Amino acid sequence: MSNRDVPLDRLAGELSMTPAALAEQYADRLRVPRQVAEMVRSLVFAERAAEAERVATAEAQAAAERQRERDRARVLGRGRQLEENVQNAKEQYALALRMRDDRAPSTDGPSEETAAYWVEYWSAEYDRAKAELDAFVAEHPAAVEGVAA
Repeated sequence: MSNRDVPLDRLAGELSMTPAALAEQYADRLRVPRQVAEMVRSLVFAERAAEAERVATAEAQAAAERQRERDRARVLGRGRQLEENVQNAKEQYALALRMRDDRAPSTDGPSEETAAYWVEYWSAEYDRAKAELDAFVAEHPAAVEGVAA
């Protein structure tokens, strides 16, 4: 509808009205589309908010899973290191025993006191490493299965 189609007296009347009076006159025509627009906006906002929440939840779950994997790898690594410590102490203790038992009094090898010291040292070191491993196993029983695998 162009300005030519609008009756002149109606147009003259509308021109003399205040903006508030014009808004009130056209409120019924504008209200329905405005309400629909507001509903669409709220639906779009709700959908965007739900999508953002889904993305945030998925990212949080992925981060938590990565952290669990890092923690699991750290625990398994610590368990392996403790097992290696026990094995090393066991081997060194066996070597110290051989050194003590194979020592010939006429050789220039370690003295009897030195050999006894190393046997005692590696025995204590083995006991300490074994106790540390046992404490670790008690604290992380699932790690034993992972280390053994």
